[in-house]
Amino acid sequence: MDSIGTKKTVFIIGATNWKYIVDGAIMRPGRLDQLVYIQIQDAASRIAILKNVLRKVRVHEAVDLKHMANITDGYIGADQTWICQRVGKEQLMDTQINIHQFF
Repeated sequence: MDSIGTKKTVFIIGATNWKYIVDGAIMRPGRLDQLVYIQIQDAASRIAILKNVLRKVRVHEAVDLKHMANITDGYIGADQTWICQRVGKEQLMDTQINIHQFF
């Protein structure tokens, strides 16, 4: 990063779930020197994420998004998206699958 010309504006953004194992040389001033913590979503946010992920999908009336949000405590949006995509792919393959087996 030190070799980037001084006349160019460059922003480098990194993301990790394990900030304590990031090499200190990367975290020194002038490099990736600012940390922004993004916390895990609450139940209401997880419901909103599920609604967004499923907005173009016909969802059976028995699917309870509130229950799904409650049992995905600690999950991030990417986890919820993966589960919904996986269930959708399994349904396309015409297999019997229960979404609750992923929780």
